[in-house]
Amino acid sequence: MSFLHEICDGRIMGFNEKTFFSDPKITLYIGCDGEIHNSEEVRNILRKKGYEFKEQNNNELISNAYKEWGEDCPKVFNGAFAFFIFDRAKRKLILVRDQVGRIPLYYSHFNGKFIFSSNLNDIIERKAFPKEIDLSALNLYLTLRYIPGEKTIFKNIHKVLPGSSVRYDIDSRNLEEWKYWEPPLEGTQIGNETELVEELETLLEKSVKLRLDTESNPAGFLSGGLDSSILVALMSKLTSKPVKTFIVGYSDKHYNETGYSKVVSDYYQTDHHELFIKPDIDHLIACIAQLQEPLADPSIIPTYHALRLANENANSVLSGDGADGLFLGFRTHVLSSQHLDINNKIPKPLRQIKGKIAGMFPEEHKLKIFLDNISSSQFFLQRNTVFNNVMRKKLLKGWVLEELQETINQPEEYANSVFESYDGTFSEKMGYFTYKSDPDDILSKIYNLSRDLDLHVRIPFLDTNIVEFALGKLPANLKLKGETTKYILKKIGEKYLPPELPLERKRGFNPPLSKWLRNEWFDFAVEILLDGEDGFFEKEYILRLLKLNKNSNYDQTRRLFSLLVFKIWQMNH
Repeated sequence: MSFLHEICDGRIMGFNEKTFFSDPKITLYIGCDGEIHNSEEVRNILRKKGYEFKEQNNNELISNAYKEWGEDCPKVFNGAFAFFIFDRAKRKLILVRDQVGRIPLYYSHFNGKFIFSSNLNDIIERKAFPKEIDLSALNLYLTLRYIPGEKTIFKNIHKVLPGSSVRYDIDSRNLEEWKYWEPPLEGTQIGNETELVEELETLLEKSVKLRLDTESNPAGFLSGGLDSSILVALMSKLTSKPVKTFIVGYSDKHYNETGYSKVVSDYYQTDHHELFIKPDIDHLIACIAQLQEPLADPSIIPTYHALRLANENANSVLSGDGADGLFLGFRTHVLSSQHLDINNKIPKPLRQIKGKIAGMFPEEHKLKIFLDNISSSQFFLQRNTVFNNVMRKKLLKGWVLEELQETINQPEEYANSVFESYDGTFSEKMGYFTYKSDPDDILSKIYNLSRDLDLHVRIPFLDTNIVEFALGKLPANLKLKGETTKYILKKIGEKYLPPELPLERKRGFNPPLSKWLRNEWFDFAVEILLDGEDGFFEKEYILRLLKLNKNSNYDQTRRLFSLLVFKIWQMNH
């Protein structure tokens, strides 16, 4: 459950309770949003140290853990959580976000007040808070489709980083942030394949077991892809109850994968639920309205529907998210690896000629990136870019560019710094970059779209033990081998999944967005993007993108969808 509080006159005020907490007998105030999956394990450790537990809740657990380990207490927790500790005796507030960033945590140190919440909307809905767009955050969003790091879309509101704590001193009003956990930043090239496959299988089984709902039937999303299928297999192994499974599909056969999910469902005899979705504009608006910040991941659409389908039939559900970053599962990982191989074989003069040919293509042509004379790291980062620097200068209005003149390159600098911060091979750098995007992309998506539902979404692949294994112990050649993505997971899949399931395919969870934007959603997109006043974007350039999008060689789906999401989000906030 989300919380909203303010530090005022050295005291903590809870807006939900409309009162100051002033009982002098209470020295610790604690609030928690989310779940601590290993809570019973931590309780047992604390019981042996003499602590008593009267209630089985997170607040009591955190309180005793803090008394025993102080500010190091988050290190013992494994879960999806954001919590605060107000220590009256020591005159300090501590904010803590879980290791991988499953639950967000926001704070604002502005105008003499310190406000914090796990719900961004709670802060901006306060009458005294000015809702002003942070242009540097908008610049990042247009580049990456999400807003990374500490920034939010609003000025003066920040995020606590994953695996981090923030200490606020009540008297001095000073802020200090530190990392209590981070994944290994060095890769490895050595490892026995058989042993590593067995180790990962054991870690996955433990992670699934920790997150299983033992009070009701276990449930999971089942796209028919490798990740979700393995989780359903492990759930079926760990319980005698039938697993409930959920999938959304499309009428377009090129995007519909319900047939694959049915293969796995039949194999494990799950209680299977399907939902076919259409390009419904009202649903699109409702989906985007739930986002606390703009997020242009196309999978928000099927996720919105899948969560509602699951909510009707289950209390909790396991999701296969997170595996693609840790184990190199995206097409971009393959293409970038191939780009590196090709670049190593082509003489420099030929690469220069290729680059000159690329200069003959407009910036928006989809072949330009493949012809440009750029490094493989630049190729990978550009594949993860929606509007590049050149395009943003065409899209943004003059006054915005004037404000951003010193920071217009910030998104590229940020992306490069994340990529280079991992001291491993090229493949490992790609995986780390993808993993680092998860809190602000897929995890933000799931939290935002599920927070109003009576449904817990749990993500076994992002267990801290699996993250440490994937980023610090597993060699890159067991993640991406040639064109085989997620190689090690496919070795596990060979053991658990039906032989007729094609493990090499990779369609993903995205809808037929290109088709919808050219057809069913075209008039709506034109109306939203071009009608009325626009404070940030040049309509002439948006019109150019709409016209180019009619030609498949100039597919502008990602860019138009990013703009559409921002405009709809803006109308609802």
